[in-house]
Amino acid sequence: MISTREYTPFEKFTNSVVPALEAQIDELKKTNAELVAQKELLAEISSYLNSYIQITNKGTEDELTTLVNEALLTIFDDQSISIRLDKKVIGFKVFYQIMVLEDGIEGSVDSYGGGILAVIAVILKIIFLVKTQSYPILFLDESLGFVSEQYQAKLSAFLKAFSHKMGITILLVSHQVTMMTYADNVITIGE
Repeated sequence: MISTREYTPFEKFTNSVVPALEAQIDELKKTNAELVAQKELLAEISSYLNSYIQITNKGTEDELTTLVNEALLTIFDDQSISIRLDKKVIGFKVFYQIMVLEDGIEGSVDSYGGGILAVIAVILKIIFLVKTQSYPILFLDESLGFVSEQYQAKLSAFLKAFSHKMGITILLVSHQVTMMTYADNVITIGE
């Protein structure tokens, strides 16, 4: 004998709404993870920038701005994006904040997408290695994952030329096939 049970209106509502809410919660968790990764990238950018400027001499602010802007204008050539450094002196310490300008409108770095942040971070890392005369190799493990597919070819070409110009070897771990086409050497792992 099969027994059929009539669901209450609350049970029907719960059975229809809960899966949708769970899907939204999963999406929010994913978004939160991406924001946490971008926050960590911002902290890394800030650290490199402050270290770089403290190690190097005056006048490097302009050089640094010029090099980063060259990268942004080359890679994101369909947009008018550049940076400006805001210098603040507190006591005996000097702090810099990166301000991003897009079409003449200024905003802080944290108001821009991960692709722009990733490019700024990588260029600052290269400049830091060159100026501090550190090891001439830069390891990037999925550091450029936030860069949109439409900019990957321009980014790859720029990084190849820029790293050769600066005398830096870049060891890049990536799942982005476009990046491989510009590499001097490619090692694939797995399939």
